[in-house]
Order: sequence, then structure tokens, then C-alpha cells
Amino acid sequence: MARILILDATDIIGEALSEELIEEGFEVLLSSINKLDGDYLLSNKFELLLIEINPSERAAFVLLEKLKTIVPKPKTIVLVSSVDVRGAVELAKLGVDELFSMPFNVSELFSSIKSLLPHGTQ
Repeated sequence: MARILILDATDIIGEALSEELIEEGFEVLLSSINKLDGDYLLSNKFELLLIEINPSERAAFVLLEKLKTIVPKPKTIVLVSSVDVRGAVELAKLGVDELFSMPFNVSELFSSIKSLLPHGTQ
């Protein structure tokens, strides 16, 4: 079973997605980006990190930079309210696998999650 960590800025999106992903058979942990210690990511194994970020807050970018040191690196999907070209490029350099602008299509997000995870981890 794949482990997914959802880091939510508002708890609203994370709670809704968490319920849906659990119904799909995933193990889901939900936390706030502001409450999570970066070392937690180093000491716990997740196959996928789903993170909602506000581009003006640097905490998420620091966390994504720390993710680059994890082996094996979890797949990363970022949900963002708005992003300009510079922000999208910065996220790509940080190793983000998928970027979704809000509002997003939930079925497209779930398809992306399933395609990023290794076969047999669901």
C-alpha cells in the first residue's frame, strides 16, 4: 500500500482528498506545511507527497529543497492557487513531478497520483 503525505495550507483540501484517497486504498497522513519538521520527511518513508503551497510563503520551497536529499525521493505533486512562469520553473528545479493550479479537476489529480506511483503500491 502506498503511503501518501498531504501537506495542506488550509486543512480543507487535505481533508477532502485524504478521505477520497483512503477509499481508494492508500495510506494517507495529513499535516500542515507550517507544522511539519523537515526531519520528519527524512525519517519516514512516503511514496508520494501532495503539497498545497502559497507561492509567497517560502516554507514550502525550503521543504521541497530538503526533499532532494531523500533517497529514494518521493514523487511530488504541488497544488497552487496561482503561479507565474518563474515560480513554475523554480518548482521544476526543485523536482516537482506534477503541478496543478487550483481549482483543479479531481479525477485528473487522481489519475496523476496513480500514474506516478510504482505498480503494485496501491
